[in-house]
Amino acid sequence: LLPALAGWRTKTPVLITYHPAAMLHRDNRGGSQIRAAILSDLKLAKAVVSGGSDDDGRVRIGHPYTEEAKAVLVEFATWVKDTPACTLSCDLEWSVPTGAGAKVEKGAMWPWGGDGQIISIAFGTKLGDGRVIGASLPWPAVGTWPGGSKPSWRNLIAACLKHPLVFHNGIADLIWLFGRYDRAGEIGHPVGDSLILASLLGYG
Repeated sequence: LLPALAGWRTKTPVLITYHPAAMLHRDNRGGSQIRAAILSDLKLAKAVVSGGSDDDGRVRIGHPYTEEAKAVLVEFATWVKDTPACTLSCDLEWSVPTGAGAKVEKGAMWPWGGDGQIISIAFGTKLGDGRVIGASLPWPAVGTWPGGSKPSWRNLIAACLKHPLVFHNGIADLIWLFGRYDRAGEIGHPVGDSLILASLLGYG
């Protein structure tokens, strides 16, 4: 994803791993397995940063779109287009201004204020055969798919945002969308927030 964002850390090595919270929401056995995987990934990241090698090829640098990734992206986009009633998970990531020169809007609802910007937006859904599939897309929604194929990132994001949406901390994500997305009036009806659900289930 990072290489797809103009001006954003285009040569930064990327290592995909579990979110650390994942091991808190599994049973003892599953949590232990995820913990071991996270520790292994962190050790690998430390080794690579220290000048070591990545024998398994898990650290990616450069264009992220392998043929497998392209196929997943096309399958996701096709499902979104052909299944207008399907519910999508939606999550935004944004930058946080730091340092002495960081600008914060007076009276801003969120402390990161005016210099912050959306970096990416991710969607996920369950296919008819029960598989879970997703896509993390660059923002601003400019440019086309890998290889210059159509539709554009913007068209895919717009299509996704028209679906019923489940957020994680939806208040923050919707504030960003309504503040930065020029087609905010087309955003689908929010149908859930996993952050609130986690609290109701006692995980909060």
